[in-house]
Amino acid sequence: GNKILKMKKLLRLTFLLFSVTFIFAQSNTHDEKFWSNQNKLTIADYQVTTDNLENPVKSQINLSWQLMGFSVLNKNFNQNVTNKFIRSASLINPDLPNVKELLYYQQINFDMAEVYARKMRKDLFINKSKLWKGFDFATKILNDNLHEFYKVQLLMDRDTNGGLDAEKVMKWKTLIDTELNNSNQFDFNNTEKIKIDKISTASEQKVWL
Repeated sequence: GNKILKMKKLLRLTFLLFSVTFIFAQSNTHDEKFWSNQNKLTIADYQVTTDNLENPVKSQINLSWQLMGFSVLNKNFNQNVTNKFIRSASLINPDLPNVKELLYYQQINFDMAEVYARKMRKDLFINKSKLWKGFDFATKILNDNLHEFYKVQLLMDRDTNGGLDAEKVMKWKTLIDTELNNSNQFDFNNTEKIKIDKISTASEQKVWL
């Protein structure tokens, strides 16, 4: 009798933990918009509105990673690095006459973040053997990419006058789209084994700076 009672309590506790975890995950997912080539940013994604004319838009983009011991055995690291837009921390002035242009430029920033998310996934994949010794090397890879991302984002912002110079915005968009088209193997949704030319990787040049 005691064994059955203990088993019932354990099952009830397990179900409770599962339910809480599931609800928490669902809650986070609702607030987070994963980068997608088909699902672009919309005004509705900005949950905070503002009437500020000097800073009419702010996009909270989160590049993050998660690695565990058995991650080294994965076919790739595409789902270990995520690029997400945080709805509750992003604001926009929806009444501005150029709000569509502002939104377009924010999407380009989100696309650039995806370029660096893919760079992170690729760097982790190429250096997979070094991860057996621990994740210090992975942290360096990811921090280096984040540093470059912030640097290039600032460069683009200055070059395009905060997205107001339409001609230069299009030049950056073309460059970013090319980078994305050339790195489809490292898309978050690709779970297949990746084949990569190590020779071309070693001679790869940074096109941003």
